Amino acid sequence: MRNYCFCAFAVALTMLFISPLQCFAAARIIKNVRVSVDGKKQYFNLFQSPVDKSIWYCGQTKPSVLTREIEGQEIPEISLIRFQKKDVKNPQTLIEGAHFRMYLSLGPADEVLETLKKRIPDAGSGKPVVLSPVPFGALQLYFHKPDGKLVKLDAEPLSGLSSQHSSQNVAFSTVLQTLDTDLLDALLRGNTGAKYKLFYNYQYVDPVVSGKPPATLPGGRDFEDRTNSGSSDSDRLLPGARDFETIETQIAQETGWEEAGEGFIGFGRYSKSIQDMCVLIEQNTDGWENAYMTLPSIFAPEGIDIRKIELAVSLKHGNKSYADKTFTWTPEKKWRDKFGAPLVYGVFDLANLKEKHPDDLNSAYFAIKQRIESANGDVLVSETVVDMLVGNSPVTDPLIFADILEFETGLLTWAESGKDGLKRIEIELSDGDWKSVRTVEPRSVKGRLVASEAQRWLVRRSDMAQPSSLKAEVNFIVSKGGSEKKVAWAFNDTDLRSKLFELSVIFFDKDWSER
Repeated sequence: MRNYCFCAFAVALTMLFISPLQCFAAARIIKNVRVSVDGKKQYFNLFQSPVDKSIWYCGQTKPSVLTREIEGQEIPEISLIRFQKKDVKNPQTLIEGAHFRMYLSLGPADEVLETLKKRIPDAGSGKPVVLSPVPFGALQLYFHKPDGKLVKLDAEPLSGLSSQHSSQNVAFSTVLQTLDTDLLDALLRGNTGAKYKLFYNYQYVDPVVSGKPPATLPGGRDFEDRTNSGSSDSDRLLPGARDFETIETQIAQETGWEEAGEGFIGFGRYSKSIQDMCVLIEQNTDGWENAYMTLPSIFAPEGIDIRKIELAVSLKHGNKSYADKTFTWTPEKKWRDKFGAPLVYGVFDLANLKEKHPDDLNSAYFAIKQRIESANGDVLVSETVVDMLVGNSPVTDPLIFADILEFETGLLTWAESGKDGLKRIEIELSDGDWKSVRTVEPRSVKGRLVASEAQRWLVRRSDMAQPSSLKAEVNFIVSKGGSEKKVAWAFNDTDLRSKLFELSVIFFDKDWSER
């Protein structure tokens, strides 16, 4: 009897630790797929969703730094704000630091995406493959310090335009402290620059696909900063205080992370004129002279064509404005001030604000009026309030000018001519005075039905000064017995911002088949 109880306990314990992995299929990974882009080689890792075999993700293993051209010069999308501050406890000592940011290209261009799709083996489901850049929740990046320790960089969503699925281009940033002097020196003067390591989580489960909250999914948490290990005993839970669900979640979150690639980044190989544009110096040791607002690189996903973005920005405290600036972005010239000068940051002098409110800078904020013009003539106008940050780094980022609503229709089964099934989708969106109407249907190519592209809309931010309700009226037009009927989507006439995870939807056949 005793042996039986022991065996039963062992089996139960084994099942407890295996069960999270049984919920999701093992990730299928294809590593180092090589493609040629403009004569240059790019390498990608492809991995399959554990939830749906038709969904795959891809990310570069040797990502490149994004660049922009200004007045004939190719400028890297990397920036550094160096500073020295008096130590509060010892005013005779200066504390050095820097705020570092870089943009990496991780995802493929549209034509490369189609090439990569051809490298993916048939899943046997009969559905077309949906391939997307590796999601934000499935990537991590660390600097490798000369002493061997790792410094984590925070990944930011596609700056400028919110994009939940796409990490086509990603901004990484970190604040370097006094102890990171060697790393800072490698960034500024090293022959190769500072080394970074890139990690992907191949067990990542997209909440959009699984329908589960992000915190409960594998890969749903960040890696711990390995330079700051350890915690107090009071923060630890005794084994008896943990329930089975908590243990399962913790086990699942540890799986799937692997080093995917590495590279070097730095300013050393660029000319002094380029370094002067990318490296800013704060010289006042008694406090910040300026507040900085990131003017991000704009990368509109396929289906979103932007002609111009205008920002009217006021640095305010209460109802009083202390600085006003206007910034304009166009695809040709990128960010410019009102005089036409190229910009990396919006820089706001703090002198007047500090004179009036020396002890209350934390209450200052940016009031932003923005206007986005699309190539098709649509205009999106909204207002946003963003806190002005002070402290170790007075850099406000990232700025999300608009959300992107995305309906993915590539996994739907469409009815052939004369047969029963899904014929088209009628979509009507509304948000206050903004409306959009579209009809989605498959294309016929050489007698075969080809799934429509993902449908994307530029919509107002969810946290603008005057919030409104984003609603949809989606009807699936289904043919049955020679007649058509409408099947309403489950989220019709509800606020999509409160119902959908990051305004992204993948339509499945169950949405219209009423099964």
